[in-house]
Amino acid sequence: MKILFTLLLFSVCLPLVQAQKNFVENGKLNGILPLDESGNVVYQIVKSVEGVSKDELYKRGRKWFVKSFSSAKDVLQVSDGQSGELSAQAITPLLTKILRVTLDTDLSYTLLTELKDGRYRLTLTNVRLNNQPLPLFKLPYIGTTQTMYTTLYTSVDTHLTGLLASLEKALQTADDF
Repeated sequence: MKILFTLLLFSVCLPLVQAQKNFVENGKLNGILPLDESGNVVYQIVKSVEGVSKDELYKRGRKWFVKSFSSAKDVLQVSDGQSGELSAQAITPLLTKILRVTLDTDLSYTLLTELKDGRYRLTLTNVRLNNQPLPLFKLPYIGTTQTMYTTLYTSVDTHLTGLLASLEKALQTADDF
């Protein structure tokens, strides 16, 4: 009877332990992905670009979107040179090797670029994997561990920070033509 009770207790408690894969450390999901006050993954960068007009920043940003996405026309939701705003919703494939398995997911996000004379603000929000918000995303494997989530979130962070770094470089670099 004691063994039966122990097994029953394990079977009830184990799913609860498995469900607690995400934690917040220093304002970041699993210590990796930056979170806002509401618990959503948000990246934000504000930088100055001395002597560059809003119109020039807009041209550079628009050119980056065209080069970076196979169909900038489909990705860009707002492209307004007057207000200096470029807003895109994108979905990109993300391949992450976890243990010996390659996880193929769709990484989607919203990227807002706000431009003014001599400065810009980049805000990346609405980050989702397979159309699920990251804090709620569940790996499709039985017995997932914290290491698996850390690997996945590191892959997401690497992809998104690389994307933002690429856009920053485009906004800060004058075109010779």
